[in-house]
Amino acid sequence: MSPSGDKIFVTNYDRDKVITLARDGTVLCTFTDPDLKLPSGIHVTALGKVLVCGGSSNTILQLDGERKKKLATLATRSDGLNKPQ
Repeated sequence: MSPSGDKIFVTNYDRDKVITLARDGTVLCTFTDPDLKLPSGIHVTALGKVLVCGGSSNTILQLDGERKKKLATLATRSDGLNKPQ
């Protein structure tokens, strides 16, 4: 959930997506990226940044919770990741 409580972030494991929902369940947007495969774990920081783990891509991405874009790839397999959750 976003810090303001107005958005819910969920992963769609099978479709390699992060979905942003309004509190009433309305889909606000979806995020996909070639560096995100089989997303599982997700966390929202106090500043609204979304951290998501790609289990198959062995990545942790930082997303902008407002504009739905990738800000950074924080870690990869070369950093020692193996199926992060």
